[in-house]
Amino acid sequence: MNRRLRRRIEPPNSNAQETMEVDEGGNNNFGIIQDEANRDAHRRRAQAQAARRNAAHYATFTEEDDRPDNLHAGYGGENAQDLGPMGIVRSLELGRGAARTARQEKLKEDPKSLKDSSIEWDPQINRGKIAGGVRGVKSLKHITLDLLTEYIEDVSTLWGVPDSMKVELATRVCDCGGLVPEVVPLFTQGEPSEVELSNCTKLDEACLKGICETVVSPRLVRFHLSHCGRGMGELCAKVLGTTCPLTSLTELSLNKAYRLLDSGLKCILKSTTQLEYLSLQHCSRLNGDFLEGLLVHAPGLKYLDLTECRGIGGYMLKKFIPKLKHLSTLKLDGNQEVGDECLTIIASACPIRVLSIRQCCKVTDWGVVKICESSPDLVALFIDEVKSITEIGVDALARHCTKLQEFSLRHCTKIPEESLCSVVANGKMRHLNMTYLDHIKGPLMQTIASRCRHSMESLEISFCRNIPEDAVGLVADSCFNLRKINIFGLSHITNRFLNGHRNDQLTVIGVGTLNG
Repeated sequence: MNRRLRRRIEPPNSNAQETMEVDEGGNNNFGIIQDEANRDAHRRRAQAQAARRNAAHYATFTEEDDRPDNLHAGYGGENAQDLGPMGIVRSLELGRGAARTARQEKLKEDPKSLKDSSIEWDPQINRGKIAGGVRGVKSLKHITLDLLTEYIEDVSTLWGVPDSMKVELATRVCDCGGLVPEVVPLFTQGEPSEVELSNCTKLDEACLKGICETVVSPRLVRFHLSHCGRGMGELCAKVLGTTCPLTSLTELSLNKAYRLLDSGLKCILKSTTQLEYLSLQHCSRLNGDFLEGLLVHAPGLKYLDLTECRGIGGYMLKKFIPKLKHLSTLKLDGNQEVGDECLTIIASACPIRVLSIRQCCKVTDWGVVKICESSPDLVALFIDEVKSITEIGVDALARHCTKLQEFSLRHCTKIPEESLCSVVANGKMRHLNMTYLDHIKGPLMQTIASRCRHSMESLEISFCRNIPEDAVGLVADSCFNLRKINIFGLSHITNRFLNGHRNDQLTVIGVGTLNG
């Protein structure tokens, strides 16, 4: 290998000195070095220009900064504060405020634009209610649970506490992000009959393996884990399925176990004999092979949740799910393989009572009609963001499914108000979600007030900005079992409704987005 030498020489026809490389044979590489220098200069200029563009998003410049040696001269300016991530947030906030102001001005100019003369509602005298509902006095049980949740790391044992109370406390601890490996033994020791950990994000594989070894026993009836993808893999599945026969297990949830494979789930199913409830939300690596195992080890399955299990194809669903003859609740949200044919085959073979097909974009009116004809006992239907469904499917729902109690159609803007009135007229509706249906006005609210006064429990009308305030008040006063109403984005709702309705048990959600 030739050893390179480096020296300074003066190139011909030039007064400047350049650095050239000369090998031991006396041959120079002046042209090569010059090309490299040109490329390096070009790269530096490109980097300087990129730096100027990026700096314009976060800085402003004055005239005195406009000098030859200032790399950022000529960029930025008065609108620099509107650029960059924080600028985008600022512009969105200003835009939302401007839109709210415009709506308020429109109402001032035409105060009758959102009033319906056919709606008669007189608010009661302002009694100074607390915005959002009545704040009752906490029970001793809730006070105790709050204290235990706050100081859970100082609790040494929960020996003797009923399993149901442990589940409630564990849920509170998970909600505040306090479930750490040191706390887990409080809820898993003593062969509990039910374990529910709704936030396992801080538990690794070793910790979850210990949980599976501890809780598995013939007494275990309910085992629910959520956000357990970090630790729930093949190892934990094998431990759960082989440690001890799960002869009493009826409910199993492994939500967001993104490492779980079909082979591991099959191992768990082999140890069960009475499984009726199975939830596998966001288990993205499942391909559907485990469905065959359900027919053998869980023939009495009644509840199956495959939300966002997009690896399971339509062929597997059509082949195995219709053979589950006791299946009454099925959730296939987010599966783009689910279409009209798949739903028709399943609905004709299974006694479906609760069906959720949110974001299943291939479903059309034809599929909804077939479902309604095959499942007259349907009590809950969720079709959020299935925007191809129109009045044809909803009219079939009103004709055939007269027992419907829950209906969610968020973002289904092609469904007219008249069709929804037909569905609500059955008088059994308990929960209704029609968020972002801007074409809904007073007639539907009047139908709810007159036909669902004994049944309605929760109502979501967020961003339905054409519903009059009097119509909301009429529903609140007429439906005396109504406990929750969502009104996000309804800036025309004022204290006239908040303080004027007569339903003291009503919780109004979205008050912080209102004016007046």
